[in-house]
Amino acid sequence: DITLTVSGNLALPRGMRDHPQIERLPALDWAAYRLWLGQARFGIGLVPHLASCRFNAARSDSKLGEYAMTGAAVLASDSWGAGREAAAAGRCLALAPRPEDWIAAIEHLVCDPARARTLAARNRAALAAADTARRQRALWERLL
Repeated sequence: DITLTVSGNLALPRGMRDHPQIERLPALDWAAYRLWLGQARFGIGLVPHLASCRFNAARSDSKLGEYAMTGAAVLASDSWGAGREAAAAGRCLALAPRPEDWIAAIEHLVCDPARARTLAARNRAALAAADTARRQRALWERLL
């Protein structure tokens, strides 16, 4: 009873391309993606960044917000600063780049949906309480 939704701009191994439980999300512009996010519902959201590099480590925390919109508990790479911070606050789980750790965490959340709902609720509440408009203004004032 599990479906995996994968971004359409990711290459999948041959055995996964036509798997009946894998949905491909086509590449969308921002407006279409935002509309899709508004109706999407997930149990678990993955932000693996398993190929750790400076670019991935510096990525924004936007995936935490996107997954909050879908109701998903987030599993994040421990090399991603935003994921580490969210995990320290109990908003997600930060995992090492070992496939067995990711498999175990996914299995744990599938078998313990209350834990998944708690992580998702904490993430959603933290984002709702954040003053994002102020943070965005400060970011653009620094950059400009």
